[in-house]
Amino acid sequence: MMGLMYEHGEGVLHDSQKAIEWYEKAAKQGHAQAQENIDRINKQQRVEFENRLKSAKNGDIFSQYVLGIIYDLGKARVSQDIKKAIYWYTKAAEQGHSESQYNVGSIYYSGDKQIPQDYKKAAFWTIRAAEQGL
Repeated sequence: MMGLMYEHGEGVLHDSQKAIEWYEKAAKQGHAQAQENIDRINKQQRVEFENRLKSAKNGDIFSQYVLGIIYDLGKARVSQDIKKAIYWYTKAAEQGHSESQYNVGSIYYSGDKQIPQDYKKAAFWTIRAAEQGL
């Protein structure tokens, strides 16, 4: 029941990851439909990710931004990878996407195991985002 609620955003915010977590609990208790739901969501996420990746490679700014988010947060069954996140955010940021500019600036400001702290780059991208009103 909770898996369906999270999957469809009924009474709670839509969250595929939480839906999968609830479906996994049900599957462990022997509910066959729960495992089918997990498989279906995973397949949908793979297809959506591949489509988004194709669009991003073709220069779609929003897809580049979304891939940045996916890699930044480790969403859609993709492992967190800050290097890939900054790559995609930067692609969109270079085309003027303010949220991507802000996110690139934030990553450089904080630094990470994969991306060293760089206040100069952080200031550059944060100023670009601010110039657009973000």
